[in-house]
Amino acid sequence: MNERKKITEKLTRKDIREKIKIALQNKPTQSYLQSMGVQTNKEEELRKKVVRNGKNRKRFSLNRPQTIKEYELDLNSVPAVSYDCEEFKTPPWFRNYKKVDVSIIIPMYKSKDVILDLIKNWKLECDLSYEIIFVDDCCPEKSKNFVLNAWTARKEELKNSIGKIISNKANGGYGAACNNGASFAQGEYLIFLNADTLVTKKWIEPMIELFKDQKVGLVGNLQLKKGGALENTIDSAGSEWRWGDDSFVHIGRHSYNKKQISTPYTMENAPVDILVTAEREMVTGCCFAMPKTLFDYIGGFNPNYRIGYWEDSEICMNVKELGYKIMFTSKSVIYHKLGHTSSGGHKYMLANMKYFKNKWVNSGRLHKVLNLPEDKPKVQTILVKRTHAHGDTLVAAGVCSALKKQHPGVKIIFSTIHSDVVANNPYIDEFVDISKIKNVKYDVFYNLDLSYEWRPKINILKAYAEFCGVKQEDCIVYLPEEPVENILEDYIVIHAGQTDWAGRDWPNENFYKLSEQLRAMGQKIVTIGRYTENDIPCDLDLRGKITIPQMHWVLKRAKLFVGIDSFPMHIAQVAKTQGIAFFGCVSPNLRIFSPNMTGITAKKLDCLGCHHMKRPPSTSTTTCATKNLDCIKMVSVDDMLELVKKKLNIISP
Repeated sequence: MNERKKITEKLTRKDIREKIKIALQNKPTQSYLQSMGVQTNKEEELRKKVVRNGKNRKRFSLNRPQTIKEYELDLNSVPAVSYDCEEFKTPPWFRNYKKVDVSIIIPMYKSKDVILDLIKNWKLECDLSYEIIFVDDCCPEKSKNFVLNAWTARKEELKNSIGKIISNKANGGYGAACNNGASFAQGEYLIFLNADTLVTKKWIEPMIELFKDQKVGLVGNLQLKKGGALENTIDSAGSEWRWGDDSFVHIGRHSYNKKQISTPYTMENAPVDILVTAEREMVTGCCFAMPKTLFDYIGGFNPNYRIGYWEDSEICMNVKELGYKIMFTSKSVIYHKLGHTSSGGHKYMLANMKYFKNKWVNSGRLHKVLNLPEDKPKVQTILVKRTHAHGDTLVAAGVCSALKKQHPGVKIIFSTIHSDVVANNPYIDEFVDISKIKNVKYDVFYNLDLSYEWRPKINILKAYAEFCGVKQEDCIVYLPEEPVENILEDYIVIHAGQTDWAGRDWPNENFYKLSEQLRAMGQKIVTIGRYTENDIPCDLDLRGKITIPQMHWVLKRAKLFVGIDSFPMHIAQVAKTQGIAFFGCVSPNLRIFSPNMTGITAKKLDCLGCHHMKRPPSTSTTTCATKNLDCIKMVSVDDMLELVKKKLNIISP
């Protein structure tokens, strides 16, 4: 038996009972209970039994120093992946091409029967224009075919097109399916809806109505159970955090005013205030609405939550941490059948819970966001990781100063393959090589790998700051300095860099001509970068000859930096040097964090910043979509020279 099998067996014997309890307590589903040999009509009885025995059970807790090595399924150490998709071809009467008020996104996995029922009973009347985006999450039943057939049967009733069908090339789970669906959305608002639901008349309008208040970021609705002994009881009227459960629990089904209830309420016996439109701590992912602009800003559902569970809690906390309200309305009603996918016991379930608790509970962020009265946990050690890319590592390390401010006395451990980027950083107490990270003990772990790439429409430093729950203004991007002998005075630094990206490099001949013209004007030129990068006329060539601290020292004393979006540009920003950087496929405002740095780009080019238009994670752009590289061609030497003169306050003749 190989080592991997041994680890898997050990985890199964150790964790299976706790996994069952968590599944029953937090999100019990009929199909999962059936898979465990439990009668579905005893669902609530079993849940209550688990809760009653909660005082005697060993509760899972991360409120102690731990290591990544302890949990082989810990998603904090698993890199996020993208799930590719394509649009399924549909006839013209089905496919929507227009802008609409609302895009309704329905992920499907093993959803043939429930999706047929949903479409058969769909209420077409609505005062708002909408489209439905069905996402086949690599469903073994090929749910996409049944969607088209079901709507074909209702074709004569339709006054407008339906929407789109998206087909995932791999099963990514609820969050990944929703993200892919949202990338095709034409609506101003998004509604995410489970496939195992039935909608009622006028269920869309009350949710969207609440967004007239600009402070509202997310809206959930009243969900009633469909089927089984508990039919027509409240499945969810929003959710609230309960420490006894270490989870968000459904109001009206599990709790009321933070206290456990013995049985779910019905519409007849529910307390009046449950059904009043009001703010909630959280609403379930079964059905909620939010503005598309906010969804895109957040980056959608966090990809670190695999298959399902806790990703809806994460997006709700993201919305609240940004200062928006989460609202509930009972004027919108749907019915929920529960658990058709049999995903309740998947192998990532425990890891999803640990990921949420590490990020939100152990850090104290949940206390702040929800104004919880309980004492915040004492955070003594934080592990921060950004594995690759010099520039990204430098910017990511900026969160360490903010974390120090947020948690006075905390020890910060940083891990990366670029030790030279974080060396002698006063806000980092200890550096750990990536190869040894599994043995590091910590209270909170922030894995910043891909955290920016998954949010390509937000500034890089802001993305790192918000991931860690700190203020961008408290982040200090730091580098030490080391003097360089025989340096010039009153000089301009040029970095004629080369990358493997399309639309990121300004041509070498342009840098060559620019340098010649500047020298003809009496300017002194110092070149930096790798020794293999472009050779241009200069007064001092430092390519490949200086360390990172020395480059910082050189840039800090320069009167101007000119280059491309690269590591030296980030160092120039740390040095607070006046600078100009060429940008093509990348948008300057999303990479620049210093007010002294100016991006130069082509003008009136629709495809500019194409790197941020792709489906995340946006890691690199190696091909030009138009194949013309206009973003490079449309920035001339004269354009660059004119901006250099403005920076140097030289009046053009």
